[in-house]
Amino acid sequence: LGSIDLHPWFSRRGTLDSPDWAVLDLDPKDAPFGSVIKIAREAGKLLRGLGLEAYLKTSGSSGLHVFVPLAAGYTYEQSRMFCEAVARLLVRDHADIATVERAVSRREGRVYIDFLQNRREQTVVPPYVVRPVEAASVSMPLEWDELETDFRLADFTLLTSPKRLERVGDLFRTALSRPQDLAPAIEALGRHL
Repeated sequence: LGSIDLHPWFSRRGTLDSPDWAVLDLDPKDAPFGSVIKIAREAGKLLRGLGLEAYLKTSGSSGLHVFVPLAAGYTYEQSRMFCEAVARLLVRDHADIATVERAVSRREGRVYIDFLQNRREQTVVPPYVVRPVEAASVSMPLEWDELETDFRLADFTLLTSPKRLERVGDLFRTALSRPQDLAPAIEALGRHL
């Protein structure tokens, strides 16, 4: 396949204990992709309602990732706890299609909202990475309104990505330049729980 499948940490040298992102990994396994899209829509709506700007991308495999850029100083534990609260709130409201159950055998065709990725030394596929699969799929940033279209993960490959980038630009370009304070969002989230 000849690809380099990058999986960097959530933090950088010099600030290894302070992640740059909080991430929700929406993993379908046996769930329909339509359920992944619905949970992504709801996650985006919830995060915007908490006053946060979130970034959406494909995993390059079978799911979607929601990234929240973080201001400096938050710990992995804080980002994990925040993502866990968001995930549990989404599951509370959409238990028919979403779960936080880690065991695949107990997910019963529901989308797994993985918040446990938010820990030191864990890695995540960044935007624009070509995945080591036959289709040479790419982890592609999406605009939130694309969740209303009939896109397929197979639409984003090594061959199709350059034209898309020419058309829409780098949708993740501002992510690291717009870090966000979680404190107001945590306070707002508390009112939902």
